[in-house]
Amino acid sequence: MKLMIPNTLLKYFLDKVVESRFEVCGLLVGWNRSNNYIVKALFIGINMENSPVRFSIDPLTIISAHDYGDRYGYEVLAVIHSHPSPPYPSEIDKRGMSTWRIPWVIVDSNTLRIGVWIYKDGDVYPVEYNII
Repeated sequence: MKLMIPNTLLKYFLDKVVESRFEVCGLLVGWNRSNNYIVKALFIGINMENSPVRFSIDPLTIISAHDYGDRYGYEVLAVIHSHPSPPYPSEIDKRGMSTWRIPWVIVDSNTLRIGVWIYKDGDVYPVEYNII
């Protein structure tokens, strides 16, 4: 599995991370071609938690991302959010990941380092990614 994220979309997300005092969250939408996840769109949501250490994506963003995917033949490929710590899933993230079993992109809001993870078999594993 490899996640391919356009540089322009990632830069836009990173700019939002730098501007925000709360965790920034959203969804990545695109194609899954033979386990190559090719991102075509980014939906940044409202963090319903209004928190620097937790996030919950607002329902309208989730619906919009799925509607967009249905309209253009895409699917929701990954969750993306920032952390005020290294880009590794927290225990809270792991609970969310056990429900949303797609890759999770985590950005350290201090260093802007990126990690991509997926939950399977009760644990989290790194996912290869490329910035394109």
